[in-house]
Amino acid sequence: MSDTSAPVAANPTERPDRCAICGAKFGIWSRLNGQRTEGICQSCQDDGFVKAEAIAKTVDPANVSGAIDELNALGARYHLHAEQESQLRLNVLQSLVGALSGSNCRELVKEFDEASTRLHVPDAAIIRRDLLRRAIDLISNNPSMSVDDVTFASELVGSLKAVDGIDDSVRESAARISKRMTIETWTSGNAPHVDCAGLLLKKGEVCHWEEPARLYEQKTQRQYAGVSQGISIPLGHGFRYRVGAFKGTPIDRTYLSDCGAGKLHVTSARICFTGDQQSVAIDWPKVINISLFSDGFSVHRTGAKKPTFIQVGEPGFTMQILSLAGPNSGS
Repeated sequence: MSDTSAPVAANPTERPDRCAICGAKFGIWSRLNGQRTEGICQSCQDDGFVKAEAIAKTVDPANVSGAIDELNALGARYHLHAEQESQLRLNVLQSLVGALSGSNCRELVKEFDEASTRLHVPDAAIIRRDLLRRAIDLISNNPSMSVDDVTFASELVGSLKAVDGIDDSVRESAARISKRMTIETWTSGNAPHVDCAGLLLKKGEVCHWEEPARLYEQKTQRQYAGVSQGISIPLGHGFRYRVGAFKGTPIDRTYLSDCGAGKLHVTSARICFTGDQQSVAIDWPKVINISLFSDGFSVHRTGAKKPTFIQVGEPGFTMQILSLAGPNSGS
């Protein structure tokens, strides 16, 4: 691979009839197909590519520059073809993508960009988009991500939006990152203010958070299990008159009724849900308890016999926002 500092192979004109690497004498066919000019036999050239490929596919993110220097040296020594060198450059970048983890995203993206600039890979932009998507996903799913990680991930999302747009997967990751940024900012003493859509705020009320949600209402259905006793008298034409009694035991079945999609609003005064079918507003002083579930949360309030269930995308994050907005948060 091109680098002026790389060592150069032995001058093939010193032994024009032999390989500059292994010293084997060229045959007639080798001379006719041009290997004599390069001074390297096919066996040595293949061996050199295998060595270089092994390096390119296992690049240490902490020593990318050293790996590229080593590949340049092998390319010059073994007179690798342009197609082989292009494949090695591609392997280097793909190896960096494969080495990405939740703990090295920032450093590895930087190394990738530096390597990409040095190697001039035509498909580098495509590979970089894949790298950014994976980095965003890793950071957004890391429960212990720092403020710096959140800021960096937000920058990556912005970079993707600018060059290629974002798909549903990145959009979901961006939503998690946005929640984490809100939580980190709020925890440091700066409560967020959101332009509330679809909810009429009270005087002095501030909307802190909004997100898509779904409302469920707890309902009870009564069924009876038992037997009937008595006699049945035929009346004709398919009708019968039954004399007797039904002895059954009522069985109540509780279930959640889907009240439709809408938007959750967390404000300084209330927890609100606005939807096309039904809306709910719960003042903070009336909240008795908020319970977390795998796909949402429930709110128990004073004066209501049944809790309100709200389904959200990331219940854990939403619970943190609710705890920060609550009356005992000091916000």
